[in-house]
Amino acid sequence: MKKIGYKICAVALVVVALTSCNKDEIPPVPVLPPEGSLSMDFNNFQQEKSANQLLGNWLYSVGSISFFSTINSLHMVVPTAAYSASFTQKPTYIGDQTWQWSYQFPVIGATYTARLNGTTQKKGNIKWEMYIDKAGLESFTNFLWFEGTSNDSTEANWTIYQNPASPTTVLDIEWESNANHTVSTLKYTYVSSNDEDADSYIEYGKNQNEGFDRFYNIYMSKSNIDINIEWSSEYRNGHVKSPSHYNDENWRCWNKYRLDDVCTE
Repeated sequence: MKKIGYKICAVALVVVALTSCNKDEIPPVPVLPPEGSLSMDFNNFQQEKSANQLLGNWLYSVGSISFFSTINSLHMVVPTAAYSASFTQKPTYIGDQTWQWSYQFPVIGATYTARLNGTTQKKGNIKWEMYIDKAGLESFTNFLWFEGTSNDSTEANWTIYQNPASPTTVLDIEWESNANHTVSTLKYTYVSSNDEDADSYIEYGKNQNEGFDRFYNIYMSKSNIDINIEWSSEYRNGHVKSPSHYNDENWRCWNKYRLDDVCTE
């Protein structure tokens, strides 16, 4: 019986030793999801004041995304700048399956310090955490501005927190892509619990195989309306569909000059 006990103990020690060794193995440097997994493109629909009624369909599209472009300006400037700067840095292994990118970056006249942690989890998933410090006026330290997970460079999910003074969740972000990133979708869901527009969302997509290779799908929870916008990134023509605004299910088009046009499809 003693020999059996010794053998069990010996096996247990070997298992513990192997487990410890595996735990201490340094994982490969995690692959950063592309910037497009976090940052949405609003450049083709900038706010513009015009009395020209011939721009009606395009201007309605501009107004339709204005809620989310404002949210983007209010809550995504620092996180986007912080994440973008990480691509020019080299990480350091800090233990516990975690690589860290540490660097400074400027935003609107202020300098911030970022620490982006990428931790390898089971099945190759990566857990991301972005901690940010700011010195000087309205300083703060070690604020977890956003966090998320990614998988094999084709899928990522992010949670964005409002700011150091109010660290509540403001956006949930979901991104999916094919392997060569020619087809992808990026969805912002507004989750502020104190706002009547909570659970509103905008989904931005691209498909380089389509004539209208860009799109937005928009849902506004307060008014319960859906809006669909599609356009060509090369020619800038496009169309919009909004049953609540136009009182039908038809598309309304604009040409490359943004003028209202007859839909040919």
